[in-house]
Amino acid sequence: MSADETATMYESQLRDLLEQRMAAGRALAERAEQVAVARAQLDEAERAYAATFSEALAAGWTEAELRKVFKSLGVAVPTRPRRSKSTGVKAQPPVPKPPVVSALARMHDDTEVIQVVSA
Repeated sequence: MSADETATMYESQLRDLLEQRMAAGRALAERAEQVAVARAQLDEAERAYAATFSEALAAGWTEAELRKVFKSLGVAVPTRPRRSKSTGVKAQPPVPKPPVVSALARMHDDTEVIQVVSA
């Protein structure tokens, strides 16, 4: 077997392995797309359910009555997003004041002495 035949054989085997990996990647991409579509459909169905639930409340049903009926169906009563009690702005810790540095530039054996005084 020549060097060219051996290289061609190895290249063919590597291409086969690569094609198997690519097939697995394509299958994964298809499933990911299906999940994304299903999530979008679920979000839309939940929005429509919440709107219809609000319409039922406006038509005179009480939330307790609807909760009682739909609990047995395994469908949760839609809830409104809760707002936090805070204003949404977190308090920032106080910024420490930089120390006031007064240089008492005394040369003492080729060293500089600096006195730090806090304000």
